[in-house]
Amino acid sequence: MVPAHGRSAVIGSLRRVLAAAPVEVLVVLEEDDHAVTDLVEEFARSHLEVHLLHRRRGKGVGTPQREGLLWGLERGYQVLVTMDLAHPAERLPAVLAALEDADLVLGSRHLAAPTTLAVADDHRLGPLVSRAGNACLAAVLRLPVRDVTTGFRGFRREVLLGIGISALTSRGSSFRVDTTHRAHQGGYRLVEVPVVVPGERGATAAGVREVLTTAMTRLRARPCRRGPVRLPERSTRVGGLR
Repeated sequence: MVPAHGRSAVIGSLRRVLAAAPVEVLVVLEEDDHAVTDLVEEFARSHLEVHLLHRRRGKGVGTPQREGLLWGLERGYQVLVTMDLAHPAERLPAVLAALEDADLVLGSRHLAAPTTLAVADDHRLGPLVSRAGNACLAAVLRLPVRDVTTGFRGFRREVLLGIGISALTSRGSSFRVDTTHRAHQGGYRLVEVPVVVPGERGATAAGVREVLTTAMTRLRARPCRRGPVRLPERSTRVGGLR
């Protein structure tokens, strides 16, 4: 399931997804984005494995992902992957392979250690703030993962049904946090595979604010406990970057 935002290289991105693995693709299109809609509709007419879902423009990334996942569940798909056209299509096989043994697979941007620190550069600071926000979320919710808010993730059908995705109303990064948290609470196996998003300039101010707000909301909702809360030393990793 691939949300389509903006015109830049949308068809090229779709070709890379189709070339990476033998999959069917659902493209979630916003109704008022006529330029992208026309491009994708023309592409889909000659590619039967590409499906389209039209929706009204809304806030956050959570709503289109939820609608796309529900579309897949209604049609009986057993494995569903959400990704943006900016995500590296070459990592799709690693996500699918990990789903043979895992229930929820996260394409994690935060498994590798950061290589640069340029505080004066807001775009390089963004990934560090995102990393810190995700670390806070993982600690507060006691999740054995590093990238709680990644949009590149694979689900087995039973996980989505088990966590009650049809009843989730959260938006944006909160939707991703809630699906991860519910899966962990339900005893499903979570696994991360490393991904690098080419050209990623970091989180926007709004995105960082949303991650930190979500973390603080979850922190206030938790009862006080004695003793420090620690991240696991290592997440379960599958595959490797080349």
